Amino acid sequence: MVQEYGFYHPDRGYWQTTNQPPQDILDSYPEGTVPYPLPPGPYHIPKEGGWEFTGSPSLPLTPLTPIDFMLGMLTLNVTPDQVDALIDQLPEPDRMMSRIYWTRAREFVREDPLIDEIAAAFNKTPEDIDGAWRYAMGLQSKAT
Repeated sequence: MVQEYGFYHPDRGYWQTTNQPPQDILDSYPEGTVPYPLPPGPYHIPKEGGWEFTGSPSLPLTPLTPIDFMLGMLTLNVTPDQVDALIDQLPEPDRMMSRIYWTRAREFVREDPLIDEIAAAFNKTPEDIDGAWRYAMGLQSKAT
């Protein structure tokens, strides 16, 4: 069975092997090379011993399921309970319309102006939302 191993060097970057390298090969790696965890998926870069999701600017921002949307929000430290509390502060009829949308939507669409309004209430920029959206797009196969 093939098992992959990751390595990182500050000047050479990240690479993987398809088996555990023997000690003589490990000894030939440049000084400063360290074992590194495998990337969790595409569009990640090594950062501080882990991985940072970068997304792909060429990928369109596709609709998200409510689960993926909420998990993406967590990357911005915005919880569903915080959104509930924000909605509770809205005047009627905005409160009821927002509550229905928030609790009954089958998907969230990035172009919806409500997304940016909620983001602004939490001091998040459209760029912050786009990054979290791209992260959440990578979850779609796991959270359905």
